[in-house]
Amino acid sequence: MQSLKLTDLIDISILQKVQDAFSEYTNMASLIADENGVPITVGSGFTRFCMDLTRSSELGYSRCMECDRMGGVSSLKNGKPSVYQCHAGLCDFAAPIIVDNCYVGSIMGGQILTKPLDEEHIKMRAAEYGIDEQEYLNAAREVHIKDENDALKAADFIFKLADILSEMAYKNYQALKTSRNLEKAACSQASFIIDMNSDLQKNIKNWMLMAGNIAESNNINEIRTVISTFLDEGQKFLASIEDTVEYAKMTDGEIELAEEEYNVREKFEELIADEELAEAGKIILNINENVPVLMFGDAGRIGQAVIKVLQRLRSIAPNGEMNLDVSCPHCSYAAELEIKISTTDTNVNAEELYDLHNSMMSKNKYLNINNLDDVGLTITGRFIRQMHGTISAVKNDNSEIEFIIKVPQLAIS
Repeated sequence: MQSLKLTDLIDISILQKVQDAFSEYTNMASLIADENGVPITVGSGFTRFCMDLTRSSELGYSRCMECDRMGGVSSLKNGKPSVYQCHAGLCDFAAPIIVDNCYVGSIMGGQILTKPLDEEHIKMRAAEYGIDEQEYLNAAREVHIKDENDALKAADFIFKLADILSEMAYKNYQALKTSRNLEKAACSQASFIIDMNSDLQKNIKNWMLMAGNIAESNNINEIRTVISTFLDEGQKFLASIEDTVEYAKMTDGEIELAEEEYNVREKFEELIADEELAEAGKIILNINENVPVLMFGDAGRIGQAVIKVLQRLRSIAPNGEMNLDVSCPHCSYAAELEIKISTTDTNVNAEELYDLHNSMMSKNKYLNINNLDDVGLTITGRFIRQMHGTISAVKNDNSEIEFIIKVPQLAIS
């Protein structure tokens, strides 16, 4: 929102028409400025005193902008129209234009007098701004004198007008944000599909090459090895397709959570009994006695996160023993489930660890994924955060790589 301007949200011709209509209706001057007090429309109904003389002076013009800015800010602070005397001695009023709690500009009116002209003040300003004193006085005498109640009514009117412009700008902002999100999602998913297509082509070429080797081979052991490789690569590619589905859901909106009561020990024992994980190597499970028997939360998502981390950990550290430690260091009515997944393999370098950590910590859901293996971790990091948890990858005191997942859950027993 900070980079958007009022003119990005409402066409300047519309702002000009609204402003002109107000000036014509009230017989007072009007102007719309940005958040810094810089005019974005052509002044309507401006007096000669202001337009031709005061604003023709560099010092006078800068003070006009400051008055315009402060008028809008004052109204924003107080929640009502700001009626004030400008630096040149005229009565002005302003109201802020707000979009998504951001001040983007103000609409102002006035350039009137509500009491007799202070000629001494005008003479002082003429000298200060380098304007001919008599010409400045003559122009000031042309300014309309209005009843104070008329000024207050006009100020209230302009405040309501600012509300309408704020609402119009906000609706346009929402539409623009939706449009940009759709564009980002389309670009991101297109990039992802291109990467997936490239990966698929590589796999198919490898599979065709292996199939050709099988056809030409009479060695039963070689054929078994190739078929085993086929199966392994196929499982990996199926996992990539699953990640693609999750990624598409992630870019379309929030991932839905399915919270329920679950038995912690049973859940984690089911996880390590997973056939695919079992084939990847032994996993040592340790559940601390401080963990409640029953908890309430999204056990399915937690399990999915653990599986993704175990799979990724095995791919980067194939020679180590894997440990899965579950504890509950903070346990009362609200509990924090802490899951540490580590490997004794110490060959993972700092750069690999940094990339893994970044994949999980990325908060931008519109990503151009360069490494398909990291998609699962990106998704995992996102839904762990959605459960108000944290996930990180570090090297522990024994120089072993360790993933740490912390998720708040409700302790049942």
